[in-house]
Amino acid sequence: MTSDPHGYVELLTERYRATLEPCDDAVGPHELVFEFCENTDRSPATTDRLIVERTADGHRFVTDPVTVELIGRPEHRGLVVTVTNPALDRELLSFHFWIVVNRALLLLDRVMLHAAAFVVNERVIVVCGDNGAGKSTLGVAFGLRGATLLSEDSVIATRRSTAFVVAGVSPQMRVPRPTEDRLLPGRLLDHRITEDGRNKRLVDADQLFDSRWGHDLPPDRIVFLRAADRVATRPLSRRDALLRLIDNTRHSYRFAASGDISDHLDLVTDLAAAVPAFEATRTTDLDDLDDLMELISAV
Repeated sequence: MTSDPHGYVELLTERYRATLEPCDDAVGPHELVFEFCENTDRSPATTDRLIVERTADGHRFVTDPVTVELIGRPEHRGLVVTVTNPALDRELLSFHFWIVVNRALLLLDRVMLHAAAFVVNERVIVVCGDNGAGKSTLGVAFGLRGATLLSEDSVIATRRSTAFVVAGVSPQMRVPRPTEDRLLPGRLLDHRITEDGRNKRLVDADQLFDSRWGHDLPPDRIVFLRAADRVATRPLSRRDALLRLIDNTRHSYRFAASGDISDHLDLVTDLAAAVPAFEATRTTDLDDLDDLMELISAV
């Protein structure tokens, strides 16, 4: 991040549940630098469009209220985010940020997963799931048992040649009220939030256990978590893993051309081929949590 004139960093981080930090000129080869600015010379429009254009240094992604310039020089990869309609409703503006930044990430061989991730017994396990699947509860439970939490809700997977690395995007986690009452009674002091109709506590993970976000690590397993009437795990074929990855990322992308769809499918297909995948089912009874953790640790 190099500038934040009107709170756009906060807007983007809310949408991504991510954290952007101030940086100097010493940027690592795999880090992205964001710069935010405004340009209201262009008249606001009401069309629903996404334009992708090549530029001398990279690409440009255009929606009516937001333009993102992707600078793709090997020594410096940055995103210049220009807001052309700052008066737009905050939620709509956040949605446009989501569309154009995700499209830029795809060109950088990166995909955002709705997932938790932690290091258990020196293995990196990525747990994908919808809201309410139990990702945060698993993150807390594993963290309390000595695991290193990478993320409890959002993970960026990056393709490097034929392999992948994953990184958590925020040091914060959202702890559901039942999980807090059962696993962390009286230990959380941060403020409460309501999300998807559920009461949660927003807390810095490193206040509770070892947490390491923003560091690229190779994933050993991908687990797709869902609610059911029993606790179980089973391996998934590459085809089933691919279908679930497509479903997991379905809200992240809007495509400007058929080639965009191919790029996205190529990326998640490679991820499904590179990392063994499993399904895990859980019950709503927290008494079954130990059994679930044992099964996931063993996959």
